[in-house]
Amino acid sequence: MLEELLKFNKLGSKDELLFVLFEALPTSSAHSKNDLRKFCVSNQFSISGSFNGIIKLLEFISFIKINDDKVFINKDLFNPSFQQNKESYFIEPDFIYCLFNSLKTEKCIDLFFNPDSLKYDFVRDKYYIKGNLIPYKYFPLRNLLITIGFLEWDIEIKSNHLVVNSIFNKIFKQIVDWIIEVRENSKKKRSITQLKKDLERKEEVGKEAEMFVLQFENQRLINHPRISSIKRISEEFVNAGYDIESFNDIETIIIDRFIEVKSYSDVVSFFWTKTEVKIAQTLGDKYFLYLVDRLQMNVSGYKPKVFQNPYEKIFENEFWKKETDTWKITLEK
Repeated sequence: MLEELLKFNKLGSKDELLFVLFEALPTSSAHSKNDLRKFCVSNQFSISGSFNGIIKLLEFISFIKINDDKVFINKDLFNPSFQQNKESYFIEPDFIYCLFNSLKTEKCIDLFFNPDSLKYDFVRDKYYIKGNLIPYKYFPLRNLLITIGFLEWDIEIKSNHLVVNSIFNKIFKQIVDWIIEVRENSKKKRSITQLKKDLERKEEVGKEAEMFVLQFENQRLINHPRISSIKRISEEFVNAGYDIESFNDIETIIIDRFIEVKSYSDVVSFFWTKTEVKIAQTLGDKYFLYLVDRLQMNVSGYKPKVFQNPYEKIFENEFWKKETDTWKITLEK
């Protein structure tokens, strides 16, 4: 709903909002939106340019509900009969609370008030926001907060700073907590989502490279009498330490080539697990490492880089740079 709200450049002045809240809405228990507009414009013509924005704003913060073009007041959040002095309404935190709570619910409160833009002036006991860091799309909300007195331009220090009215310091502390909460949850969600995507992509390219090598082996040994025994085992035996079982040559009748497949792009680099290294050391000359360039494997005639006994030729070779990706830490008692 926020995206719909931000389509309106005008969300009403303070006087227009007060008129709709305390004069127009209480006139009947349910209004048609069109009748409500006519009533507002006939009594305060300036509302004609901001009426739709005001209605969408009040719907966004759940002050009203609209069903079948009828406007209903949500008296759990806003009851005009309880307000003794409408002129002081925006001094109370209710409206501000509902507005920012709605932004929190939409998980965009941290986009409106970027945490990096929020500062606190200890000497003046004032919170302020760097106005130029509020995204342009949120200017209608920024202007609304200025018109109702929540924010004001800080001409005393810098003209591009917006100061939070000190009477709202208490609720603004809660708003800051909401901003941090949404930002942290958003980071976690993005991190988990990205991790899942990375793992899915890693599994996908790994499978593509393995299928390429399987096809390559079948072509290399096309006349082998037991060619059907050449197979991928990586999905059946995830801890085998290699991906494909094959034969060294056409004369071999017992599986004697155990292939680990790694893919790369541009730079030849890969991750080698502890299990794979151990199996490579154990199998020696029967263990083969196939390095597949993902950018080349669909090119006709391309052949992967093949290393027999990679433990000796790579792991113990000083020309290959080895880096630890993780460390296992154990507390010795």
